[in-house]
Amino acid sequence: MDKKTIEVNFRAAMASADELDAIADDLERALNRGYSESMSQLAGDWTGANAEYFQTKSAKLTEQIQKSVKRIRSGED
Repeated sequence: MDKKTIEVNFRAAMASADELDAIADDLERALNRGYSESMSQLAGDWTGANAEYFQTKSAKLTEQIQKSVKRIRSGED
């Protein structure tokens, strides 16, 4: 592999890393703004067993998204 190929591969890797960072930012922003606000409003308006089940599932989804954001930012597979 020559130097030019290495430089091109490095630039492509850096561009991919930048794209992943942007995805992580978008996920985190959506989670912290729209999703959290919606879940808070829904929790105030909906009660009962189904509401509790939904809130439990919502909390698990929030946790999964947060873990995904951390993995994206850390570069984990």
